[in-house]
Amino acid sequence: MLAVMSVRRALAAAVAAGALHATCSPALPSTRPLGGREEPDAAPDDASDAPAEAAESAAAPEPAPPPPPPAPAASSAAPAASSSAAPVGSAAAAPPPCDDGGPPPRACAGLAGPSGRTDCYLAAGVATLCGMVVPVLKPKVGASWVECLHAKSGTDAMCRMETLLDCAKPAFELACPDPRMKAFCAEVVGRCTDQPAEVRELFTAAMCEKAMSSLTAAARAQVEACMKRSCELESCLGPLLQAPGAPPPPPPKGPPPGLSTSG
Repeated sequence: MLAVMSVRRALAAAVAAGALHATCSPALPSTRPLGGREEPDAAPDDASDAPAEAAESAAAPEPAPPPPPPAPAASSAAPAASSSAAPVGSAAAAPPPCDDGGPPPRACAGLAGPSGRTDCYLAAGVATLCGMVVPVLKPKVGASWVECLHAKSGTDAMCRMETLLDCAKPAFELACPDPRMKAFCAEVVGRCTDQPAEVRELFTAAMCEKAMSSLTAAARAQVEACMKRSCELESCLGPLLQAPGAPPPPPPKGPPPGLSTSG
């Protein structure tokens, strides 16, 4: 009985001590809002910040892309610039048409050898031949030939007959080529093989084409007709190269060997 009473007294003392401790200890702040329910424990700071940052990033709009550059204003000079540039692979501009005409050449008068030289007797022959050849040449060819001879007048070059050919070669280059002369000259040069060596050296197919193309239409037709039946170039040129008052040259001697005149 005494033991039971001792236990009760101990329990009472323990309860009294716990109540006193609860009354005297500082109370923890309540998480229950006034007049409301108690909120659950708050999440850690980093967890609470994540939703806010996500909401802010979702709410913030993406930056707009920069506007495209303004289109260049239409200019009237643009088509002109593009049209002036030749397209790749386009053909070059066509050369101007050949023209060997022009004003008549100046006269051959005044051509002479060097003064004081008494043995230059060929100078007179050069001047005479100049006067006979120029009228049967096309204007541009004849003018070039005469100017070349006048540039050599008064020098030792007038004492050589080769001067005529030296001036003729560059002049012949100015003639517009006659396409028909290619076949004609090939036939004549191939047929007339019995010419002297000095003639064969000069009378090539290429030189024949240039010389024939340098003649006027009337002179070319006359020489062409003669050379078709004769290989005597001098006889074929003779009727064209007559000094005033000179007797006409003899006619060609007939067809060369192996060339038939029938039909």
